[in-house]
Amino acid sequence: MTHLLDASVRAGLASFFACVGAASAAPVFTEVSEQAGIDTRFIPNGYPGDTALQSGGAAVADFNNDGWPDIFLPQGGTGQDRLYINQQDGTFSEESTQWGLSVRRMRSAGMAVGDFDNDGYQDLFVVNYGNFPFAPNLTDNVLLRNTGPDGNGQFRFENVAQQAGVAQIADLVAGTGATFGDIDLDGDLDLFVSSWVVNANGNRLFENNGDGTFTRVPPERMPVPGTTLRGFTPNFADLNGDRYPELLLANDFRTSRLYANVIPQGGDAVYEDITLEAGIFGDCNAMGAVLADFDNDGLLDWFITNIYVEVSNPPCGNTLFRATGETTASGVPVYEDVAFERGVANSGWGWGTTAFDFDNDGDPDIATTGGWPSWLNEPARLFVNNGAGVFSNQEAQAGLDWLGQGRSLVHLDYDLDGRVDLLFTERDGPARLYRNESTLPGNWVRVDLDTSGNPCLAPRGFGALVTVNANDESRTQLLDGRTTFLGQSERVLHFGVGPDEIIESIEVSWVDGFTTTLTDVPVNQTVTISATRPADFDTNGVLNFFDIAAFLAAYANADPRADFDRDGAVGPGDVNAFVSRFVAPCGDAR
Repeated sequence: MTHLLDASVRAGLASFFACVGAASAAPVFTEVSEQAGIDTRFIPNGYPGDTALQSGGAAVADFNNDGWPDIFLPQGGTGQDRLYINQQDGTFSEESTQWGLSVRRMRSAGMAVGDFDNDGYQDLFVVNYGNFPFAPNLTDNVLLRNTGPDGNGQFRFENVAQQAGVAQIADLVAGTGATFGDIDLDGDLDLFVSSWVVNANGNRLFENNGDGTFTRVPPERMPVPGTTLRGFTPNFADLNGDRYPELLLANDFRTSRLYANVIPQGGDAVYEDITLEAGIFGDCNAMGAVLADFDNDGLLDWFITNIYVEVSNPPCGNTLFRATGETTASGVPVYEDVAFERGVANSGWGWGTTAFDFDNDGDPDIATTGGWPSWLNEPARLFVNNGAGVFSNQEAQAGLDWLGQGRSLVHLDYDLDGRVDLLFTERDGPARLYRNESTLPGNWVRVDLDTSGNPCLAPRGFGALVTVNANDESRTQLLDGRTTFLGQSERVLHFGVGPDEIIESIEVSWVDGFTTTLTDVPVNQTVTISATRPADFDTNGVLNFFDIAAFLAAYANADPRADFDRDGAVGPGDVNAFVSRFVAPCGDAR
C-alpha cells in the first residue's frame, strides 16, 4: 500500500519501483486518425502578432448526450471548424454543418465546455480573434449554446456570446485559455479567461447571473497584480477543503499565480493572492497545466509545462508543484517543486499536457506535447508513474515519439474500451488521435456525475471530489474543468483499479457538503452517480411529508444520513439543519 509508506521510504525505493513499474505494462499507442475519420489540420490564418504561434486547441465532450465523447477541432480560419460526433463504432462523423457551424471559420485560441445555462446540454466557449476573412475583432469571442435536439433529433449550436456578455473578454484582440467553475457554489458555472498579450487587461473572471448572462467580477474582488500577467492556462480547484474553488493561473515569464477563494462577503466570492506564501515560484515559462494527485497522498498536485533550458541558473523546466503537509493561513497547501527529482522536468518546449492512467494501475501518468519553430525534432513525452510519484520516459516504446509542432493535448476514451486515448493538435499540421492499445491493462471504472436532480449543484458535478476504494488503496480525483493548454479533456472520470474485480466503494463528495456512496461496484463499466436534494429522502424530486417521516426514522436510528449539520454525529443540531434544507433546499453551501 504505497499511500501508507513514509515519504523517505518512498523516495528510497523510487528507483526500484521505477524498474518494476516500467516492466509491468508495456505502453502501446497507435495512431488511428484516418481510420477514426479525424481528418483536419490546424493552419492559423490571419492571427494577430505572436498568437499564430501559440494557437491550436481541442475540446472533448458528450455534446449529444449519448454517452460517447465527441470532439471539436477548429481549423484556424483556413476552413470550416470541425465537430466530430462519435458513431459508437470506433469512428466519428464530421457534422459541423448539421450543428449550425457552417459559417464558423474562427481564429480560435482556448476553449472550455460546460452547461452554462443548466439545461442539460453541454455548451462551448471559444476564445476567437475574429472570423476569416474579416480582420481580427475584439468582440468576436464565441459562446456556442447547445440547443438540444429538435423534433427530428438534430442537435444544434447557436452563438449567444453577445447577449450573454462574453463576446468581448479583453481591451484588445487577446485571450488564450478559458475554464468554467462555480466560484460561489450557487449552482451555475462561472467563466475565467486568460490573456497572454501584454497590457490586454484580459485575465478576467465572469460571474454567471443565472439567467443566461455573465457579469465581469469587479477588480476590487480580485488581487491587483504587481506585474502584467502573461496568462495561458487557468484552472479552478478547491485546495483547502472548504469547497469554494481556488484559482490557479499558469502564466508565462514567471507570472503564475495562485489565488485563494476566501469566505464570501455578502455572498460574493473574493480572491486573495497567496502565490509566494504557497511556495509557487520557479516556473520560468508556464504554459500548459493539469491537476492530479500524483503521489496518492490525498492532495492535489499541480503540473505545469515550461521551456526546458538546462544551462540556465537555476535550470528551467517543467514544474511539478507537490502539495506538502504544511498549509498557508487560508488552509491551502504549501507546495514544493519536485519536477527534476521526479523525472518530469524535460519536455522540450512544452505546451499541452494531461494526466491520465494509461495502464489502469491506479497511478496518474503524464503526457506532454510541444515545439517551436527554432526547436525542431522534439517528440511528445509519456511520463509513466511508478506508483510513488516518480516517472520514467516511455514515449519511444509507446509509439508517441512523433516530431512536430504540438500544441494542445487532451485525453478521452473514444471507444469506451477502458483504456484512455490521446488527441494531439499540431500547428500547421494534422490532428492526431492515438488509440491506447497498452498490454496487461488493469481493471477500471468510469464515473459520470448527474446533478439534474439537485439544481443547487453546478451541472455535471463541477467541483465534486470522487474517491474510489479498491485494491486496499484510496484514489481521489477532482471533477474540475479538465482544462489544459487551449483545450479540455473528457470530463468523465477514469479510475484504474489494478487487479481488483469488485470496487469496495465509490464516494462522491458534492460541493454542498453531502456525500453519495456506492459499495461493491463491479469493475470495467461506466457508473453514473446522481445527486438529489439532501432533504429529498425518497429521491423522487419532491419535498413532502414522506421525506420528513423518512428523516425522523433515520434520526431515531442514528442513521448517518440524518447528519445534516455534517459534524460526524446524529444529534439535535441535525433537526434544525434538516428543516433549513427542507424550507430552503439550496441553503448556504458554506
